[in-house]
Amino acid sequence: MPNRTNRILLLAAGAMLASCGSVPTRTFQIRAINVNQEPVPCVVVINDDWTGAAERNQFLTPSSPTLKLPVQFQVPAVTLTAAALQFDADGKPLNVPSSRSQAIDFSDYLTEVREDVRATDPDVVLFVLRKK
Repeated sequence: MPNRTNRILLLAAGAMLASCGSVPTRTFQIRAINVNQEPVPCVVVINDDWTGAAERNQFLTPSSPTLKLPVQFQVPAVTLTAAALQFDADGKPLNVPSSRSQAIDFSDYLTEVREDVRATDPDVVLFVLRKK
């Protein structure tokens, strides 16, 4: 019987380690509008990772004004940034910025930043982008 008890203890310890080692992930519904409540196509950036946002297609497009964005919480809070983009007729972004200042240069809109977004926040994150 000691062999069976040891096996159960090892399985329980392995399960605890696996659950402690996983990074919590939460999916948010992201929307961006202007002050007239019209959808604004944009890129949504997590923790200033502009390159990663472009690679993962974190875009709100003219044909898809809501983005389901999975966010990993390796730290208690993250920063989300929305930056307006222009899209071509095929739905591809014309210029994808690599920084917040470049995003402002490429668009008629200012960026909007949400600091301290936590896994316990509401599912929907709404950005209201203002013209320059």
